[in-house]
Amino acid sequence: MAVFKFGENDVFVNTLEAYPETSFYIHSGTVVIDSIPDLSGANQSNILHVDDGHISLYEINVDRPDGQEISASITADGYRSYPSALSVDGLYAYNVVYSKGQEIPVSYNLSGTISQYYYPEQTSKVFKERLTTIQIENNTPPHNGRVIHGVKTALPEESVNNATHQGYPVPYSIEGLLDKYSFQSPHFKMKTAAPLPERDLRTAEMSVISIPSIFYGSKIKKGSVELNYYVSGSKIGTLTDRGRRGELIQTGPAGSTGSGSVAGLVFYQEGIIVLTGSWQLGEDNGIDYSGSSDTINKWTHFGSGLHKDISSFSTLPSASFSIDFQGTTKIPTMGMLCKAPYSELNWSNNPTFVNHNSAYYGTFGSSSIHYKENEVDVANITHKELVDYVPEQVKETYISKVAIYDEKKNLIGVAKVANPVRKTPDRSYLFKLKLDL
Repeated sequence: MAVFKFGENDVFVNTLEAYPETSFYIHSGTVVIDSIPDLSGANQSNILHVDDGHISLYEINVDRPDGQEISASITADGYRSYPSALSVDGLYAYNVVYSKGQEIPVSYNLSGTISQYYYPEQTSKVFKERLTTIQIENNTPPHNGRVIHGVKTALPEESVNNATHQGYPVPYSIEGLLDKYSFQSPHFKMKTAAPLPERDLRTAEMSVISIPSIFYGSKIKKGSVELNYYVSGSKIGTLTDRGRRGELIQTGPAGSTGSGSVAGLVFYQEGIIVLTGSWQLGEDNGIDYSGSSDTINKWTHFGSGLHKDISSFSTLPSASFSIDFQGTTKIPTMGMLCKAPYSELNWSNNPTFVNHNSAYYGTFGSSSIHYKENEVDVANITHKELVDYVPEQVKETYISKVAIYDEKKNLIGVAKVANPVRKTPDRSYLFKLKLDL
């Protein structure tokens, strides 16, 4: 076996940047990801054991019967409790004490999906600040921007004006995001003024679409986002970021109301789309959009009903929505250049390499002091076109695999070629191997 050592410039590491495409189609409160329907199995209607419109993050309980799912737990290493003082007004809805050595259950399957939240226009603002409820009138909106409360066991709400306070509310303000990208466009200001259309995101009607990073990787590719709005199968609006600045501009239908106007913003690194376009799209079809008594088709209603019970909204199925974009994933790769030099690798341990018809095949000579196998000619397998013609003897082999060893000559990988490569002394080859890290 011939072993060659990699040279100084034979091994290199690169980063491959790819842009996988993802699409969501929202209809009747559900979402279809990449046009792939759920696959049913013997025990589950969806073999991934997650809700419709979700992807399984780890695909652990694939088609397992109910009650036989794989679960996990962690062991408490000390004592942990949440002081009762922090549960005022339900800000923390749980007082959990785990004793040392107690098993803490972990639920599976973990899944991911997109979410849509609608916020109507506000004339006053109620929000939570240090356990104190503050009423802010329209003329003095909150200084820190619109406050949105994410709740683990319920839908995020705009304020803590919530009777149950279930789950753990997480305050979230869009002001930080707007400041981060304000250099890209004046539309990223919290409050815009002439010559731009006037709107104040602290009180204006808006909706937020959240896309988990599992769908796009490190960030969404700039300029790749496209939103389409359908009613009864007919497209009534299209949004694209044709300037690659995060401005979602209505590009269709051509000449329609709002055409050419900015109807929203997209935050590529955070996977968040904020829609503010409140003008009417097409005719008023009388659709019951969830979360609002307003039946007008408009961008702030985009994605309405997503992952909600829409049984009381009989006309909502007439509306459907699609989101298309490209993600950005970076894959570290290692490249290795394996050389097959001239006049090398022209011997094989394969038994067919020698001439089995030779009179010396399998014979040997010996005496009291030595043992020696007789030399056998290499099999002449050189291709010939003529009959009764013996071509010139050429040592040739066929390379079918390239093995990679570490510094201690431990086999760590094998690369196979699609078809064996003919190697003769007057030929040299360079095999390029790539390994995703």
